[in-house]
Amino acid sequence: RVLTMAEPALIPQVESLRTSSGTFSLTPATTISYVGEQAADVAELLGSYLRPATGFDLRVTDGKSGDIRLVQAKPDEVDDAGFMDEAYHLRVDKDVVLLKADSSGGLAR
Repeated sequence: RVLTMAEPALIPQVESLRTSSGTFSLTPATTISYVGEQAADVAELLGSYLRPATGFDLRVTDGKSGDIRLVQAKPDEVDDAGFMDEAYHLRVDKDVVLLKADSSGGLAR
């Protein structure tokens, strides 16, 4: 059973959203990959959430070849107030989930 919504509920609220048809499905063969210094921790965290929820032994690998790809564009930096950029770009199609961010904080959102 596939649940559909007129407008996905995303937190934090997105600046822009474009939807299209199709779905991405998690399978026992799904892999999570990462690129970036702190992206490995976020990829492992995602795997730790998805494994018990799906019952799949989702593998986490370094590189850009995963079905779910986390890409950190640059090393984490904090501003003068102690905050880091949490902006992210998420693209989902039938074959790949691609999450790009400038920081691990953005990837973890």
